[in-house]
Amino acid sequence: MHILCLSAFLLTPLESFSQHKKTKHLEDFFTKIKADSTALYHFFESMPKGGDIHHHAHGSVYAEDYINVALHDRLLISKDDYKLFGESSSHLTENMIPLKVFLDENPKNLEKIIDNWSTRNYQQR
Repeated sequence: MHILCLSAFLLTPLESFSQHKKTKHLEDFFTKIKADSTALYHFFESMPKGGDIHHHAHGSVYAEDYINVALHDRLLISKDDYKLFGESSSHLTENMIPLKVFLDENPKNLEKIIDNWSTRNYQQR
């Protein structure tokens, strides 16, 4: 037991140095992109959960609640990325349809939206 603890202690400085190099690289990269909103968006979007690093799920709004609000507000959904838009949005494309129509088209669309808007089945994506 003592040998195991000692070996873990001896490896710590090497691991710490490696972690420091990674952190420094990340810091430098972040410094370069932090003024560029598009690059910053892509940086965080590529992280697990879109960069939401610390999160208490018990205080969250469920995807199903967002869906109900979006249905009530008659929002449009993009079939490509499941983003919502109002009817008067300047970003409308032919691939956006009313959320109700999208849900009525295929019962599995509800499951796809919930998976996309939540951490449910995150490991399967």
